[in-house]
Amino acid sequence: MEKVIQRRANNGKEKHPKKENKYTQNPEEMLETDLKEEAVQEENQENQRFGGKDSKKKRPKKKIPKTIFWVIGVLTLAILVFELLTIHRIMADQFNEEELKRIIQVEQDDTKKYNENFTVKDETNGNIEIQELIPTDSSGNEVASIAEQISTLKQTVLEKYAGASKKTLIFLKAYQTKVISNVNDIHYYVSVYQQKDRGFEQLEFSELTHQLVFSDTLQPFEISKLFNNDLAVSNFFVKKALDESKANGLSDEQTDKITSQFKDNNWKKLDTSIIQNGIRIKYKDTNDSDAEWTVPFTELFAYMNENMIPETEKENYTKYLATVKEKLGKKRIALSFDDGPRPETTPRVLEILKKYNAHATFYIVGSHVEGNESIIKQIVAEGHELGNHSYSHPLLPKKSADEVYKEVHNTSDLIAKASGGLRPMSLRPPYGGFDKMVAEQAGIAIVNWSIDSLDWKYRDAAKTIEHIKENAHNGGILLMHDIHEESVEALPTIIEYLQAEGYELVTVDELMAGQPLKPNHAYFNRVDIQKID
Repeated sequence: MEKVIQRRANNGKEKHPKKENKYTQNPEEMLETDLKEEAVQEENQENQRFGGKDSKKKRPKKKIPKTIFWVIGVLTLAILVFELLTIHRIMADQFNEEELKRIIQVEQDDTKKYNENFTVKDETNGNIEIQELIPTDSSGNEVASIAEQISTLKQTVLEKYAGASKKTLIFLKAYQTKVISNVNDIHYYVSVYQQKDRGFEQLEFSELTHQLVFSDTLQPFEISKLFNNDLAVSNFFVKKALDESKANGLSDEQTDKITSQFKDNNWKKLDTSIIQNGIRIKYKDTNDSDAEWTVPFTELFAYMNENMIPETEKENYTKYLATVKEKLGKKRIALSFDDGPRPETTPRVLEILKKYNAHATFYIVGSHVEGNESIIKQIVAEGHELGNHSYSHPLLPKKSADEVYKEVHNTSDLIAKASGGLRPMSLRPPYGGFDKMVAEQAGIAIVNWSIDSLDWKYRDAAKTIEHIKENAHNGGILLMHDIHEESVEALPTIIEYLQAEGYELVTVDELMAGQPLKPNHAYFNRVDIQKID
């Protein structure tokens, strides 16, 4: 045993001991060899136990397959992603819930701005949630007419968003706005939101329709009630359309497409709103697309009933009245020409008027329209006024009521067709003859004269000039004829004389400061106006 111990001590020194064949050794040597082998085995076992190396044989290493690492990594990533998605979903749900509350509050606050009180009706239809925000009266009851309108609009909106795959919020509401005394304009709006992964996206905010109503009864209010003369308003819109069409270079066909929506009182059928300082009127352009005009009250004061002037416009209306008074005080004479158009003379009259920057009213004979449409268009384009002088130039009181109606209205129809939609505001009865029947059948003002040039009688330029010089007066209406050569010859001298005397030569409409002439009234000059009873 001592030898074994000694062998271990010297083991480090004997790196390569020589192995002997034990079968050729004597017994003592064999014993020593066995003891050596036993000691080596014990050392190897001890080394294995404590992580050492086997001096005789290396232990093979076991390799772990790489797929195990991939599987573990993928599973770990999947668990991590799942947890993150869960957290995200929870946070998104919480955010969406808060966003939903915020949107509802915003929509209801918006409704409060235009309604003192309202009630909320909720409805769920699949993924669609609807809120109807309906105004209530002082007793808390729904305003029936508004509730009915909102219910009707709801069906249209639901059809549009039917089958929505995501949560969709729809708010239907009414804005009640007092626009003029005792008149409200109720605008119906829809707001639509659709849920995203996080929050909501607003898909739509638009006006669906509107209603003008009396604020006390909520009965419909017709826009025509704003005005005192429907024909004057119709001509105003037609003239505006003609001017814009000309500025935009539209063809006659394109122009007719626009003016047809306003002429003959068709403007009453258009969607018209009363806004803060005027009206907004919608129409179709040449491509059938939606278009609109915003017309300030200041351009409409001449045609408005005074009790319909909004409080916010009273100051502007006062300024308008002051302007009218100023114009009525100006030194003016209204030029007027009867019996045309005549292609040989009327264009020369227009040329003279243009040269001297003078305006006139042309009283057209209906039977003279055909073939002279371009002259009528020129009259309008150059700032002059069109009047009605009957179709066949008869003494109207001698005709039946039906005959008078046809004489006047057939002529107005022809003039309107030739002019692009403008209808005469006044009738110059042939020979100045009229009575109550004629006025009623005409349906427009009667305009005679206070200065007769007698050009039709003298057929002499010098005598015509002298007669006008003797009878000219401020505010007068001068009668001439654009069919006589002598009248055309006298015209430059007449204009030069009157302008030298300080007169401004204007249309009948301008003489009256743009105030519409009243039916069943006869005008002889600016102040001599007689109601026809």
